[in-house]
Amino acid sequence: MRLWLRAPGLVVVGVLYVLGSLLVFADDSGRKGFLASPGQLVGAATVVLALIVLAALPRWRRRPAPGPGVDAPRPVLAGGWPWSATSA
Repeated sequence: MRLWLRAPGLVVVGVLYVLGSLLVFADDSGRKGFLASPGQLVGAATVVLALIVLAALPRWRRRPAPGPGVDAPRPVLAGGWPWSATSA
């Protein structure tokens, strides 16, 4: 498995994530009624762990990537119609 960010990038993203969460919870007025219940925390942790396990599955379980003869869609088609559909 090839990491996109490698170790320094993962560290930077992790630090930025923690700093962002600290920024959100730095203000006491922002926390009122915003904390999740224990059931919600367990559900979110379960989903996160399932996604991590799914991402770490070996490549042989996934469909092979298309060969070099298969063209990718044009960016306008790949991003244009979803953007227009959600902007309405």
